[in-house]
Amino acid sequence: MDGSLLRQMHERVVELCNDLIGLQGLCAVPGHKEELGREKASAALNAVISFLRDVGTEPAWREPLLQLSAALDDAKYGRFNPITKPVPMPPGTPNKLVMDRADDGMAAAAVDILNTHCKADEALTTVARALGYKKETLRQIRKNLRAPKTKKGPPKASEEAVAAYRYWMDELQRRGIPAKDFVNHMFATRGFKADA
Repeated sequence: MDGSLLRQMHERVVELCNDLIGLQGLCAVPGHKEELGREKASAALNAVISFLRDVGTEPAWREPLLQLSAALDDAKYGRFNPITKPVPMPPGTPNKLVMDRADDGMAAAAVDILNTHCKADEALTTVARALGYKKETLRQIRKNLRAPKTKKGPPKASEEAVAAYRYWMDELQRRGIPAKDFVNHMFATRGFKADA
């Protein structure tokens, strides 16, 4: 790859990152706060689609993302789209949303990371306050993550919580930054105030 092409690619990646960073500044329209998440997701998806188009990917590669973008727009205006239509919920499926279950794993990881430098109760208080959990709820989430798998019944912790917990613990090892700084980074990635 020649220098000018590499420079163009770098500039385009920087533009994409700036587009994604700019989404943090989006504010909800009064009376429509619940739509902000969909607006941010749609804008982020469209930024990625534009990036892929600009760097010359095949249109067929972008097609699934375009379909998802259209489905988000349809949902915004109350139109039915099979992509976003929920399937019937199988018995035993938790009602808690996927990102909320993943946040449980992140919260438990944050407590465990802070607990290496302070008492567990202090870590629980700090994380619960920062992420809006009740302290006892967060304590139970950590307990469920540690519970051994049983042969009968569903696991006590969701797959998303377990995966998020492992991800954050692995990231801590990979990055090797101080615990408090890392926990603040964790909070910021999900839009929570850095408060560790």
